[in-house]
Amino acid sequence: MTVTLTVRAMADAEYAIWGGMRTKLWPDCSEAENQADLAAFKSGQGALKIVLLALAGDEPVGFAEIGERSVVDSCGNDPAAYIEGWYVEPEFRARGVGGALVAAAADWARANGYSYLGSDVEVDNVVSQHAHKALGFIESGRVVNYRMRLK
Repeated sequence: MTVTLTVRAMADAEYAIWGGMRTKLWPDCSEAENQADLAAFKSGQGALKIVLLALAGDEPVGFAEIGERSVVDSCGNDPAAYIEGWYVEPEFRARGVGGALVAAAADWARANGYSYLGSDVEVDNVVSQHAHKALGFIESGRVVNYRMRLK
């Protein structure tokens, strides 16, 4: 059975669907943090510019959150579109859904005047690193982040 894959901008009525998938991508994100991010996007006050949903038939199977960053390594001095979140339901991975989301993100970025599409991956997430490279991303460096709690 062939399923038609569609990638499109998320509709207002789909915030709960997006929120449910965000919880799967970031299980340590609290419900309050998730709701704050959803509200910020809905109000237009957040960093995200667009949320793309991937649907297999009518079933939501993935999303990509695209924001803008003023500084992205190796992208010159102009702002770049940035994949802030990218998720595909496990049973739909390695079936072209992630690539379709990235292609739609790149199309959106081009149409909105961006010269680059950036992304990042945790150092130990080798699967995502391979996916990025397979889709045409070029690694521009590695970073180890540190923090100091200030009271």
